[in-house]
Amino acid sequence: MEYERVATALTVNKGAKHRYGTGMQVYPNQIFDQQWPYYAFGGSVLDATQTRQVLSSPGGLAAGRWMYHHMFWPGIASHNYGPSQIVAGNIAMAEIQAVNLLAAVGILQRAGIRDLLWLPTPVYPQGHYGFISDNLWCINAETKHADAAWELLKWLTVDTFWQKWLAKVFLQPPCLLSLWPEYTAIVENVVPALKGRGLKWFTAAAQGDWGFPMKYFLYSDMQAEALDNGWVKKLTAHQIGVNTAYTQADGQVNAFEAALAPAAKAGAAHRA
Repeated sequence: MEYERVATALTVNKGAKHRYGTGMQVYPNQIFDQQWPYYAFGGSVLDATQTRQVLSSPGGLAAGRWMYHHMFWPGIASHNYGPSQIVAGNIAMAEIQAVNLLAAVGILQRAGIRDLLWLPTPVYPQGHYGFISDNLWCINAETKHADAAWELLKWLTVDTFWQKWLAKVFLQPPCLLSLWPEYTAIVENVVPALKGRGLKWFTAAAQGDWGFPMKYFLYSDMQAEALDNGWVKKLTAHQIGVNTAYTQADGQVNAFEAALAPAAKAGAAHRA
């Protein structure tokens, strides 16, 4: 994989100084918020019903082996990925989300790092994948003004006026894919140094759907993730391997979720 090759070439290990080739937006103790590696290798965190964890699927195990055996344990990738880590000399590359783009540029430029180049997310076995986060809107199921709330949500997320205003005033990336070229032009006008330096890849990621569908348990993902963490800690401490950690985590989490299902379904029926 080219990403791995480049990160390896950028890794420096001289005496007490270790510079990681890259910083990856993956925290072992946040499996449900860091799902992209599993999709990138053809797996997932949860099955389609969102009631069973499937880290030990072939794709999930492939992702785990890649992260630990090829990136983290050899010292090629760091869990610390922000621009401040580049300034400190701890990493050579950093993963930056579009929503944090201008803040990252400011940190780097104030440190005298002005020659910036943005690259596309790596191509994994299943294509381009990267961490993505969104501000999610919802309507209270018990609201007395559902129709008005729906009209407001449509204006916030579909109408172009609000999206363009956020882009021009706060340089906030739009949720409307058709506005991404215009957003890029706005950013390049504000920060001329970014012209021709790869901002097109943010547009390509948005319009090409390089993100992933976030999945959470129907019943209790917080408790499930806490159970996962016990096995992940043993994995990161080299006490067990990826196969054992993921298989044991799936078994324990799925047993816990299955025990919760009857009460959860009864509660939902009562509210209905």
